[in-house]
Amino acid sequence: MDGTSHRALWRDEAERFIERYGLAEDLSIERLQELLFSRTASWTTTLPDGSGFHFLKLRVPVVEREEVLTGNLLFGDFVRKCALEGLNQNGEAIALTGDLDDAYYLAVSRKGVGELALAVRVCVEARLPELFLAGKTWSAGSTGTRRTCSGSPNATSSLTLCSLFRPSSLRAFTNPSSRY
Repeated sequence: MDGTSHRALWRDEAERFIERYGLAEDLSIERLQELLFSRTASWTTTLPDGSGFHFLKLRVPVVEREEVLTGNLLFGDFVRKCALEGLNQNGEAIALTGDLDDAYYLAVSRKGVGELALAVRVCVEARLPELFLAGKTWSAGSTGTRRTCSGSPNATSSLTLCSLFRPSSLRAFTNPSSRY
């Protein structure tokens, strides 16, 4: 084994990210570990150009009921990927590490923590139709077809998972003046 194989996987990338922004003397890997182990929600310092260097925690709790666990884990993965995308759309970010409930990121942005949280939310909302409907094609969505999405090919209920996530319903959540 080489001398670095026991190191946490995120350390090398975090060190390079910290060095790239000239914070190697101010923010050590040991300090990052303290933030991680203490489950800190966010920490920010200001870079010389006025940008914020952020340590951020995203919490996506897992529901540990057997019948929903797998779907919940997959949804958490989707949210984590959207979070990294949203952070990168507003600066530069890397994913550090995480567990089933929490994910940690380093980000550099001219935006504050509240604005970055909103950017993550906007990214998740924008991608939800793709997750549930695979675009506008009902048959390709993860919920299946309108006829079978409730689990029964003979379902007649007008309120099904598919009808809750049809594009017009999603627009209603983001635009209160729209009608169903």
